Amino acid sequence: MTGLRSKADFPQANAFGIVSHDEAMLQIVPVVTRHATLYLYVEKIQFSVYKPAIGGFGILTIQTNDGDEVWAINTDEVGKSEVDWGELGAKISDTENIGLQAVLSGADTQASVAVGITCHYVRK
Repeated sequence: MTGLRSKADFPQANAFGIVSHDEAMLQIVPVVTRHATLYLYVEKIQFSVYKPAIGGFGILTIQTNDGDEVWAINTDEVGKSEVDWGELGAKISDTENIGLQAVLSGADTQASVAVGITCHYVRK
């Protein structure tokens, strides 16, 4: 088959989670290893900081299981933000079967942040 396939052909992986001072790391998109070699494409990441970090320099990083940064936001203030790569998404890594983590760092007391991710897998 040549050209782009329909998005309906891609297995979807939509995820939501909350990270906070008590749970500063969350495996938000699990590593999928069954059936085939898959690459992860992220379409959209939504953030809602509903309790700000205390002590300054609060950061929430979305990263791969290998520690490669996908996106990071400041968590020192309450607010919402979104990153949108469109329906086809951005390929996150050349590494096969990768997952995503949400990790808080930097502040004396970490923020509380809700994270939503829309993504899909493409077979190798």
